[in-house]
Amino acid sequence: QRLLSNTLALAQQLGATVFTYKGDDVVKTILQFAREYRVGHIIIGNSGRKLSFFQRLLGRQTIVEQLISECRGISVIVLDTREEDSVKDAKTQAQLFSTIKETLSTSRQLQNEWKKPIWNARVVLWESVVEKEEAFRELLHECCIATPGIDESSAFQSLLEREKQGGTFVGEDIAIPHARLENLNKPVVAIGVNKIGIYDRESSKTARIIFLMLSPLSDPNSHIRLLGAMSKMASDSQWRNSMLRASSKKEITSLVRQEV
Repeated sequence: QRLLSNTLALAQQLGATVFTYKGDDVVKTILQFAREYRVGHIIIGNSGRKLSFFQRLLGRQTIVEQLISECRGISVIVLDTREEDSVKDAKTQAQLFSTIKETLSTSRQLQNEWKKPIWNARVVLWESVVEKEEAFRELLHECCIATPGIDESSAFQSLLEREKQGGTFVGEDIAIPHARLENLNKPVVAIGVNKIGIYDRESSKTARIIFLMLSPLSDPNSHIRLLGAMSKMASDSQWRNSMLRASSKKEITSLVRQEV
């Protein structure tokens, strides 16, 4: 729990959003996520823990060694996170943040074209508590109205499958369910707002703002860009409060366009 807490604290300091992704094998799960979302860099800490001579004889590898061995087309950055004296440790932490921020800052300046799915998002307002799956269905239906030709049943199953990989509740009050579909030409977004709450029976979590996004399977870059934009909005408490005070679809659309 301490290690997980430290990781989440680091993500918060970097302004990052944490998505959970389930799997039985750590290395395979990391690489599956990286390939699905076109991740170019994996940053991993090396605690200095070594395998025993007997484990080496059995051909075992550390997680870092497995990542380096099995990654294809992905850069693996290994940071030395071994504990040292306080002075050196402070220096290591500073270097850690510097290295990660430098890596994250290499992405190019995005053009306005990619923002259109959010600017043109359809909006749903609820006045009473809604179950998560019911909310998904309503928002998905709005996406299908905006983009005729989407197989609504198949898209709904894709959303549920993604949820099984790890819940898409992000921070406070926000959920970002998403799926990538074949035969979809461009991303489409729907936004739902419920001042009382959208309830997930399985996790007992509640959201009040939902971004539902469908994007082309052939274009993971737009998927990542839009997820990043929505995650950034989700991290702004003033924006969240403004969204929850909004009384009309027009007002919500205006708040979203101002923020992106």
